[in-house]
Amino acid sequence: MAADTLSRDAYNESDDLKGQAEAYRALFGHWPELIQADKIYATNENRKWCRENGIRLTATPKGRPVEKTRRKKAREREEYADRNAIEGRIGNAKQVLSLNQIRAKLRETSESWIGATLFVLNLSVLAQKSALLFEQALTTDL
Repeated sequence: MAADTLSRDAYNESDDLKGQAEAYRALFGHWPELIQADKIYATNENRKWCRENGIRLTATPKGRPVEKTRRKKAREREEYADRNAIEGRIGNAKQVLSLNQIRAKLRETSESWIGATLFVLNLSVLAQKSALLFEQALTTDL
């Protein structure tokens, strides 16, 4: 998890979608296959841009509901479950790591606090994955 945009002013974060996708492309050399985003990102402009670049966006389609196959329903459930895990991490950072209670006055101090919190969150994810891999290695060697 990373904080790419920090602002003390209110702004519409749906404008960040293209920039994030372009950063992904610069890092990996191709567009993401799927963008799992909040409903605020499902603007007409973002939908059109994603369609033009062959990117699927987890957003409720506009218009009349279309009959879905079992496979498509299962895939959507899986994608939303993945997204829920991400939202859970954000909620964890806000509640457990006090990301929503930063009271620093200076911009630099609050940004440092946010960075440290996200660093700890990422360390905990790494520790969980490492423990799982270690446990798997122990059980396969026995």
